Amino acid sequence: MVRAAGPAEGLYGAKITGGGSGGTVCVLGAAGERSAAAVKQLIQAYECKTGRVVYVVDGSSVGALEFGHVELRPRDAT
Repeated sequence: MVRAAGPAEGLYGAKITGGGSGGTVCVLGAAGERSAAAVKQLIQAYECKTGRVVYVVDGSSVGALEFGHVELRPRDAT
């Protein structure tokens, strides 16, 4: 469904993870109203087709570096 909407709608791809129990789909898209509207249409179509309720998590966290889980070290000068 994401591929069908495509870059014209601000959507560039999707990745399914944890598919055994309903799973999660991560959609890569441009920030903005056009892509948000495209995702909303995809959700409605999916819910209508499958009867499943979609839960959306939008955005991302500050990342592992901010939480102190990544340590960056300078490369050795040699």
